[in-house]
Amino acid sequence: MKVQLFYPKSQLNTYVNNGVYFSLTLLNIASYVKFYRPDIDIEIWDGELYSNEELIKKLDKNSDVVGISCTSFNYPHALILAQHAKDLGLYVVLGGNHPTYYKKKILENRSFIDGVFVGKGEYAFLKLLNEKDKANVPNFIWRDGDKIRENSENKSISINEMPYLDYSLLELNKYSTNHQKVYPNLPGNPLSVLTHEGCAKREKYGPCSFCAMRTKLAFKDPTIFWQETEKAVQKYGFNIVRDWGDSLTEDKDFFSRLVNSRPESLKDLSFSVYSTIASMDADKIELLKKLNVKMLFAAIESGSDKILNTMNKQATSEQMFRAMELIGKTGISVMASYVLGERGEDIESLESTLNIAEKTQKIANITVANGSPINITPGSSDFELLAQKFPELKNQDLLDMDELRDLWVKNFCPKLPNADILKEYAEKIGKLGNLKTNYGWEKAEKLNKE
Repeated sequence: MKVQLFYPKSQLNTYVNNGVYFSLTLLNIASYVKFYRPDIDIEIWDGELYSNEELIKKLDKNSDVVGISCTSFNYPHALILAQHAKDLGLYVVLGGNHPTYYKKKILENRSFIDGVFVGKGEYAFLKLLNEKDKANVPNFIWRDGDKIRENSENKSISINEMPYLDYSLLELNKYSTNHQKVYPNLPGNPLSVLTHEGCAKREKYGPCSFCAMRTKLAFKDPTIFWQETEKAVQKYGFNIVRDWGDSLTEDKDFFSRLVNSRPESLKDLSFSVYSTIASMDADKIELLKKLNVKMLFAAIESGSDKILNTMNKQATSEQMFRAMELIGKTGISVMASYVLGERGEDIESLESTLNIAEKTQKIANITVANGSPINITPGSSDFELLAQKFPELKNQDLLDMDELRDLWVKNFCPKLPNADILKEYAEKIGKLGNLKTNYGWEKAEKLNKE
């Protein structure tokens, strides 16, 4: 049996980290399948390394199943790839946040899609490969002749039930090369991990208004984490760990247990991690330094208290700035994130965000200042708000994200002249970092080209 897994390229061009870190979503599924079915030939093709045209050429007419991982940003390209796969007579399934939201609607609208996974897909995907009767596959909506069936069983595995990941399935040298080009100041061979799933802040206060992620909070057992990390470092020479957990610093108890259980053999290993930063304190700063964090992805989001409140950030701009002062004293490289265009945004609030970005650049080592015009993603509170005014959005599985932003700004940011003003401010913010970037999702360029 042969299986191909694809992650198509985003319609929003290229983000600073694209092609730098491998997809844990596809690697988790592939590794889970290989652990229980080593007889299966499975391939991973990442659209951050290949063009969409190249991905289409990678389709193998002898494949038994083609799985495509979808976000709202790469979904248009996923449909093109899926259509080509179906033209070859292949069985095509989708998974990811976007298909999870639209579920049955995708099968109703797209005749060339055979099935959709809802939520986490490792266990369900293996069941699909093992079961003759697709009615036995959990978390699965599928095409049965002229009918669309939705299986009732829901089952997924926990973060601590995953087998050791099979990194041999990846083109590691390409990610390493790209990492060295984009981040010449950091160790060059990155290992992507999840120290936790879900978001501690979201668990306590609810999601940020623009966030579509709804994974339940779960922490990796520190002993298991370090054992797996040590094995990966020894075998593949990884020298920096990229944690994709929503905020490693938010739950201080877990953060402390993880850092303090680190084995002596990995004491020199570097890390880059996410942080919501508003709750940053001296204890967490010491833990960051003890973990040897070289890059911190800091979600500042806005310089306006009004907008931060609307975002449900549970923080003020003063708290954000004081946290960045603490981080700045460590010398840790920072990728500072700002989201522009939340409900009620106006020129005054945009100026406040630009102001805090400028002030932060003076007190911290800002490698990337990432200003992003807001994206209204299905599953987020913002999308639900927009869909209340335009119910047809819930039936349209194919969305133009730029048009959606325009519609949002017109209806929920009436004091702004148009959505293009968000790009203008994002460009101003992007020029503040050591790596100069265009607005939002464009590729970073080295400040000093060789």
